[in-house]
Amino acid sequence: MTKPAHIDHPLMTDLETVRLCAEAMGYSVVKGDARHKNGMAIATVDGDPVTNYDPLKHDAQAMALVKRLHLSVVFEYDAQRWQVYDYINAHVPFTTANCDLNHAICKYVAKMQQAKGKR
Repeated sequence: MTKPAHIDHPLMTDLETVRLCAEAMGYSVVKGDARHKNGMAIATVDGDPVTNYDPLKHDAQAMALVKRLHLSVVFEYDAQRWQVYDYINAHVPFTTANCDLNHAICKYVAKMQQAKGKR
């Protein structure tokens, strides 16, 4: 069982967060693939396998989310945390903040993907 990804949304696991981030990047997510220790295989848009997709841990993958989705990232010095929001689409009703930059980015993207699914 994976641990909760962040205290502001304790029911979302790291695995669920990574899955939603992969979908935001346009990757196909195949659940239950025993070859992968996290229980899911991810393929790029072109169908090439991505064997180690985890933007919670890999800086380049987290930054790819920022670039692709045009997110804004600000460091709040007083609170010592990163804040992520979508400046272009100000109608998105939430932001995320975390002392870990990758977690702040991934949590925002996951919330954004969940909101997209509810429309």
